[in-house]
Amino acid sequence: MEEQIVVHKRFKTLATVMYVLSFIVMIIDGLVAAGVVIGGIVLAIMPVDEVMGILSNLTMDASLETPGGAVTITEEILSYVNLDKTMLMLLLLLSLLNVLIILFIIILVNRWLANLRKGNILTVQNSKYIEYIGYSFVAFALMEMLMSIAVSLLIKSSIAISELPADFREFFDIENIGITFDINLIPVFAGILIWMIAKSLKYGSYLQDEYDQTV
Repeated sequence: MEEQIVVHKRFKTLATVMYVLSFIVMIIDGLVAAGVVIGGIVLAIMPVDEVMGILSNLTMDASLETPGGAVTITEEILSYVNLDKTMLMLLLLLSLLNVLIILFIIILVNRWLANLRKGNILTVQNSKYIEYIGYSFVAFALMEMLMSIAVSLLIKSSIAISELPADFREFFDIENIGITFDINLIPVFAGILIWMIAKSLKYGSYLQDEYDQTV
């Protein structure tokens, strides 16, 4: 009996620690979401020429590492770029949705941990939280795919590929950049597994209720 009490206290302590940590992560993710929103507003107001001017100032010592080596981003390279503001705004919107999905997952985990702290483990509410987390993982994978498509469209619409220096095209293989519908299956399978766990917990909560009513 004493051992069970010790285990229960340790479990409650762990749930409390994770509950507090989830709040910290929630705040950080919220700040990231706010940053994306502010960036989108600034980008929407700022003319394209000013955006390109800022990029030019940032590329004094900028370089990109590629399998072929380091490519220095110079004003000459940027001269081939005609930024597609609409596609960039779309990419920012998708990024915001991605961050909000993560925030939604953190909130659900926070609510679940809050119930665990109170000793409410096998409940229908907890199973719902976990079920929604599973759905969110699948949505996250789909959003990643959409962001990849948006990046490809942004590159194709913003860069005069045929006029780029040959070494730059070779390093980045820009000419072969295409729209692919590849989806990361890891979060999809994780989401399905979490959904199955949620259904198991829901069934377990029903069995617990029946047992309590019988007793």
